[in-house]
Amino acid sequence: MTTGPDRDSANVSEDNAAPPKAVRTVALVATGEELVRGAIVDSNSAWLARRIRALGLELSEVRVVGDQQRDIERAVRELAERVDLLIVGGGLGPTEDDRTRHALAVAAGVALASDPEAQAQLAKWFELRGRTPSPSNARQALLPIGARALPNSRGSAPGIALGMGRAACFALPGVPSELRAMFDEQVVPWLRTRLDRAPFCERLLQVVGLPESVVGERVARWMESPDPPGVSDTVRFGVVTLCVSDRDDVAGRARIEACVAELRGALGQHLFAEGDTTLAAHVVARLLARSATVAVAESCTGGLIAAALTDVPGSSQVFHEGCISYADAAKVRALGLSPALLAAEGAVSEAVARAMASAVRTKTGSTFGVASTGVAGPTGGSAAIPVGVVHLALAGPDGVRHDRRHFPGDRDSVRQFAVIGALDLLRRAIDAS
Repeated sequence: MTTGPDRDSANVSEDNAAPPKAVRTVALVATGEELVRGAIVDSNSAWLARRIRALGLELSEVRVVGDQQRDIERAVRELAERVDLLIVGGGLGPTEDDRTRHALAVAAGVALASDPEAQAQLAKWFELRGRTPSPSNARQALLPIGARALPNSRGSAPGIALGMGRAACFALPGVPSELRAMFDEQVVPWLRTRLDRAPFCERLLQVVGLPESVVGERVARWMESPDPPGVSDTVRFGVVTLCVSDRDDVAGRARIEACVAELRGALGQHLFAEGDTTLAAHVVARLLARSATVAVAESCTGGLIAAALTDVPGSSQVFHEGCISYADAAKVRALGLSPALLAAEGAVSEAVARAMASAVRTKTGSTFGVASTGVAGPTGGSAAIPVGVVHLALAGPDGVRHDRRHFPGDRDSVRQFAVIGALDLLRRAIDAS
């Protein structure tokens, strides 16, 4: 049996008379050579962090290690002495480099043994799929002695629950769909009996058209305040998301409402939506509400504006057509632009952006036409038109609008910034119509 002051609760035993120990602090260990090499992003820890915070718990550390048993063992041993709950993601597969179960056993000071419950889970998983397990799958039934196998509703690898140090430790598969299902189905119910404070609730405010620094200045009073609610921000390609969070009780919700009301006034028209939504989804909703339609003519963005809009369910009712007129010849052939205009102004110019927007609107019979042309880089810029310069245009019932922007970053960043700039131009035109 594993050792530690919370041995019974860690093994998810519900038959002891003593009340379960409250859980407040949490740490995560993400395993996998692909993570430490940077081959993939650790999306599991980001997802777990959000879920853990929503439950009102304190996430004290996220540690990423490779597949070496000693590294996993060291991380687990160290963190298990400092937190109430330790979650380990990955390394429960059938291959030789899946070493989490071995590391847990060594860290807990016990041997590995084939577990009957894990064996039954594996057998049922393969039987339901008409498959025969390979000999290597037997590794997945090995558990540290005293641990409990956690059912996996999405895959073959059972999870592991055991006590270690002061912590309850849960090892979950690394496949995102399996990890998320197992956390919600196995860990969360166990946790809910051990929470002694209200979980967090939060409100998201979506802001566009202001630099992060300016947004920070406008909301500084709330961000700097030591009193709840907490206000934080994240930024991605020109969209700033403010998160207002507090305890999910009567007092906490009232504080959030009061703060959000003040933030609305501070942000004005740059606050385009509240909640977990995107600028593209907001624009599609506004088009639907106005019974309006849009078409796009793209050069430097190469179809990304159209993709952003058509990624939104229901966009078929408002999106007419997209034209990727990358070469000058395509701008002439597909949009009917004048060769003389292109020769005189250059493809990356206000005049050409305006002509593209007007042409695509006219040709498709759309309410709005949106256009982009620019220099995404890393080459192709000049002293007059440096890399990152993008001309955006919007043709609508009230005429043609234009924005010249100079976006930072690499090619992908410039293109993504341009998409947000184009969508914001469309948003403002819809609201003004």
